[in-house]
Amino acid sequence: MSDGNLKPSWIHLENDHDETYLDSDLLVMDLFHGEDIGWLSQMTTLISEYAKPGDRILDPFSGLGTTLVAAGLLGFEATGIEIDASRVSLTETRLAKISGGKLDRSKVSVKKGDARALPFEANTFDLVLTSVPYFGADRSPDHGWTRSTGQLYFSEIYEEYLGHMELVVKELARVLKPGGRCILVAENIRNRDGHFFPMAWDIARIMGFLFHLKDERILTYPHSLQKKKITGERDPFATNRRHEYVLVGVKTDL
Repeated sequence: MSDGNLKPSWIHLENDHDETYLDSDLLVMDLFHGEDIGWLSQMTTLISEYAKPGDRILDPFSGLGTTLVAAGLLGFEATGIEIDASRVSLTETRLAKISGGKLDRSKVSVKKGDARALPFEANTFDLVLTSVPYFGADRSPDHGWTRSTGQLYFSEIYEEYLGHMELVVKELARVLKPGGRCILVAENIRNRDGHFFPMAWDIARIMGFLFHLKDERILTYPHSLQKKKITGERDPFATNRRHEYVLVGVKTDL
């Protein structure tokens, strides 16, 4: 049987460092210096495949606005929610720097808010597209993170993190229209101590309670982790972790 009409399950992303990317002026202002975010090719690819003409798109973890930029460049109406006020400001700056009328600014907006309590009526959006905040990120106070910020990055216990994600997924199901698509990008985590957390698979399990899971895609990236020095004996379990899962679900009438 031929699979010529099927989409490939792997999506290999290329560098996209043009004016729509995160330039150095913005990166140095971000608490995480924009590490491993801002891949416009990731979101333009997924929007092109999963959005329909006239769709309203929501990114509940908008970060530095990559989904918003991608949606705007493709002509979609998009809204971003971000809990960190400094990143809201940086997103506004990033959007404003895109020149030449490439993006209709009236269609794209970002506001400060919490993905666990979205400020929208039920059945508002057609597509949710986001990269979820990862468990086990560096939570050093030197970076400005404290528990009072409300960042899911700050969850110190894996079960606590999953509890927050359950609240998020419930909100996404509430604000999506019936038939709306929920696309979450996530990766299983291996922390600095060598412990493995099946984050992507657990988020898929949570999605399965409220969405009809349709499929997964695998994103692969050209960057490497050579900048992170390997000390001591080589770990036989370690990889360069250049991939993420794209988890695809659809809201059904239950």
